[in-house]
Amino acid sequence: MNKTAVHIITGNGDTGKTTTAWFIYLFLKTKGEVEYFRVFYNGNYDILPESMTPADEIDSYEQDGIKRAHDFCAIVVVAGIRIAIFSAGDNVQAIQAAFGWLIKIDVHVFIGCCHSNWNSSARIELSKYESQYKMRLYRVYWNPELITWEKIRINRIQLITGIIENILIPNTEERENIKRNIRLDYIEHCLSDLIAYMNSIKEQMPYELPATNDAESLHFELQEQRVLSQLEELNDLMNELRPHLKYYII
Repeated sequence: MNKTAVHIITGNGDTGKTTTAWFIYLFLKTKGEVEYFRVFYNGNYDILPESMTPADEIDSYEQDGIKRAHDFCAIVVVAGIRIAIFSAGDNVQAIQAAFGWLIKIDVHVFIGCCHSNWNSSARIELSKYESQYKMRLYRVYWNPELITWEKIRINRIQLITGIIENILIPNTEERENIKRNIRLDYIEHCLSDLIAYMNSIKEQMPYELPATNDAESLHFELQEQRVLSQLEELNDLMNELRPHLKYYII
C-alpha cells in the first residue's frame, strides 16, 4: 500500500467541492510555502512542469450569471510535510489525471475531490485506487443557502478542520497552532454573523410583537425570556473565554 495519506472530498455536482479545496489551499498557503501551483482551464488537466504564480484568491469565471471556481492543483509544504491538492473530480478523466499525477510526485498527503454518486464514472474510477492508499472520504452536500463563497467557507470550516487535523504534522506545536487558527477563524465568523443579525434587529427597533390572544402573548414572553437568557449566557462565556482567547491569539 502506498504510504501517501489520501483525503477525498466527495459530493454531487455543484456542491462546492472545488471551492472547499480552494479554501484548504488558501489556508495552507498562509502556513507554509507553495512549491507548485497550476489552474486548469477549459477542462484540461495537463500538469506542465513549470508552476504558475500561486494564487492569493480563488480563480473564478462566470457561467449563467453564477460565479464558479476553476479547478486547480497545488503542492504546499507545511512544517516539512508536502501536501498535494487536486480539485477536479467529477469525471473519470479528472480522477485518472489526479492519481496519475500523484504517482509522479513525492508527497506525504494528497487532498482530492470526487463525485459521490456510485454510478458516476468518477466514483467507479476512484474505487480502483481505494485498495492502494490509506484513504479517507469527506462528504459535502448541496445547500440552497450557500449562495456565496463566504457562506460556503463558513459552512465548511468544520470539514476543513477535520481534514487539517488528520494531516499528520510532526511538529506538535505547529499542528496545535494550525488547529487553533482554524477554530478561532470559525468562532470569528460565527460571531460576525451574530453581530450582523443583532445589528439588523437594532435597525428595526422599536418593534412590537402583536399577539392576537393570551396564548400567543405568553408564547412571545417565554421566547423573549429564552433569548435574553441565551444572550446572558453568551456574555458570561465571553467574559470567561476572554483571557484564553487572548492567550491563543498572542
